[in-house]
Amino acid sequence: MRALTSAERPSIRAFFDVHAPRAAIVNGIWVGSVAHVPSRVRILTGTRSERNPDVAAIFAAETAARQPGLALPYVDLGGGAYAGRWRASWAASATPTSW
Repeated sequence: MRALTSAERPSIRAFFDVHAPRAAIVNGIWVGSVAHVPSRVRILTGTRSERNPDVAAIFAAETAARQPGLALPYVDLGGGAYAGRWRASWAASATPTSW
C-alpha cells in the first residue's frame, strides 16, 4: 500500500505501520454528480433518494434492535441526516434536510 508520509507528520507513518494490513486508501469515488448535496446523499445513503436512511441511521436501527435499552441511538446535531423509515425514532437539534 502506498501512502504519502513525511517527517513533519510521523503519526501518519505510525498509523500505516500498524494498520496497513486492515486499511484501504481511496483515491476517489465516482458518485455521478459534481453538486455537493446530491453527492452527499449518494455517499451517505448509497442511493439518489433523500428518503432512504443514511449509514448512521442504519447502524443506529440495527444497534437499537439488538440493544432495545438504548434511549437515543441516533442524534442529528447538524441537520444533515437522512433517517429514512426510522425517522420516528431519532432526535434532531436542527432543521432536518430529509423530511
